[in-house]
Amino acid sequence: MSYIINDILSAMNYLPIGIICGFLGTTMHYILKSKVVNKKTCILEFFLITYLTAVLFIALLSREPGSRDMVSLIPFSTFGTTPQSHAYVVENIIMFIPFGFLLPLLWVRMNNLYFCLLTAFFTSLAIEVTQVITKMGYGQTDDVITNVLGAAVGFGILRIIQKVK
Repeated sequence: MSYIINDILSAMNYLPIGIICGFLGTTMHYILKSKVVNKKTCILEFFLITYLTAVLFIALLSREPGSRDMVSLIPFSTFGTTPQSHAYVVENIIMFIPFGFLLPLLWVRMNNLYFCLLTAFFTSLAIEVTQVITKMGYGQTDDVITNVLGAAVGFGILRIIQKVK
């Protein structure tokens, strides 16, 4: 558990840049958009841009290009037995929970579990491919699996909240 807490606290270093990007992206979107601004959508877009910026930094930009050179295509091969390897699994799930939560709130099409998880799959796959090409991370099938699982958890949390409301 201490690995997860330490890694999450370390990832918080990217929150200020995420907030700046969220503010600038949301502001630019509404300056360029000719329709009336919906407050709820504006806030959700801010959170999505902030979140995606943080993910981009955590998964790619926090690493030196060429610093990592490994690909693991065998499912569940990187889950390991150490507390740190277990922490990586949990962190990858946690990292995509907001994805499964925010997308359905912003886009009606993503209210369908299949489309939401398919989008999470392709987003995670794009991150992994970019990590392999730039050698800024290890390309791992397990990361895609756990990211999609995280999006499913986020989608499930949203559904529970909607039912309770």
